[in-house]
Amino acid sequence: YFTTEDQTLVHSECLLNYRFKTADKCLYCRGPVCAVPASASGSGFSGKFKRVENGQVVIDVTVETPLWPGFALFTSETFSASAGEPLAFELDRTDLDFVLTTGTGSEQRTGVYVRDGSGNFIFFNDYVAHDGRNYGWRYNKSVGDDDDDPSGAGINIPAFDGGKFDDRGAHRMKILANGETVKLYLDDVFGVEIPFAATSGISFGFGTYCDEAGNVAIGYFDNALVKGGSIPFVAQGNIDGYSVQDGNIVIEYTGTLKSAAEATGPYTPVAGAASPYSVTPAKAAEFFIAE
Repeated sequence: YFTTEDQTLVHSECLLNYRFKTADKCLYCRGPVCAVPASASGSGFSGKFKRVENGQVVIDVTVETPLWPGFALFTSETFSASAGEPLAFELDRTDLDFVLTTGTGSEQRTGVYVRDGSGNFIFFNDYVAHDGRNYGWRYNKSVGDDDDDPSGAGINIPAFDGGKFDDRGAHRMKILANGETVKLYLDDVFGVEIPFAATSGISFGFGTYCDEAGNVAIGYFDNALVKGGSIPFVAQGNIDGYSVQDGNIVIEYTGTLKSAAEATGPYTPVAGAASPYSVTPAKAAEFFIAE
């Protein structure tokens, strides 16, 4: 939510509609611009933080408490990388939109992350200002080095300066990890190689951030892809064998033993089960699996 100059509280999705009277319904809650807001908001920011719109993920941030609040989404699975099995994350940042309420000094960032299991990260981002300062495509890092800059101006990538890159439009971002370093690419153009020693527990993400109170940043993302590398092995359950002993069925298994009344399930864990597990055949039918 955003408090306008006349102290009206509106959804961030409705801000322009409210100001320019281009709609009489809230795009978010469908009430009059604007309905009574919900009580929940983010940490230092508000708005409809993430949504899917026309097949794209939209992360929408309105700043309440500076500096640089925002929101990011990360992969739920982690991955491994090595020189023999490099790991790549690719994503289309299709647009970076904004609303300036504190003047042209406002700044916005959208970008992609690579992160290890200890929380070390590199954030490859498009850093936009509107007052002639030339930030552009940069990276921030937090890897335990003396020159770490996790949330400041970061380090510029000269290969992506100016021209077709600084348009806030659609660009394909790629991070390539090999267990020792990561390489950053934009539209298949190589930018920089950065030390990043991580061979396992690697995750990827993307996010949107904004600087000063009242300002809005909206990032649009599409076509995320993880390829190469490997997903860490997770042992699967299995029924290793069964036998009949004293009229009972004895099941030997690994993993979690589950049972159901029908072969199609649903299967639920057998309480207190341990291998080998003995079953008295007292039911008309009972089915077991191990996961």
